[in-house]
Amino acid sequence: MTVLSPLYEELRKTGASELGAWLDQVQFITTPSGVVVKLRFWLISGDFVDAYAAQSGRFAFHFEGRSTERGIYRHDNAPHGSASTCPTYPRHCHSGADSNIVLSNLPAAFRAYCKLLLDFLGETNPV
Repeated sequence: MTVLSPLYEELRKTGASELGAWLDQVQFITTPSGVVVKLRFWLISGDFVDAYAAQSGRFAFHFEGRSTERGIYRHDNAPHGSASTCPTYPRHCHSGADSNIVLSNLPAAFRAYCKLLLDFLGETNPV
């Protein structure tokens, strides 16, 4: 049985609403006991958006764009060592390769984050 907290339910609704026609499916990443620990929003392009919310109130959003001509394109706000020298740390972007870490204009709110991704993808309706 999948256990979806109110916080993840709100993230699911927001992602589905904001990503609209770009959204292919929502995947629940769970613990062995069925507790949702991350949402993965699969886009019709094959790219995906992860949303993680901790009980402490911390969030991490991650966009993995592999359908772009630029190669790997990941926007995230999850702290990790290789990005620690970035002036916007923990917000950062892997542009073209995992090792190429650049400044990020990543917003803190998930709704705004989804809008930023749609701007990056170049249109609000892929159909």
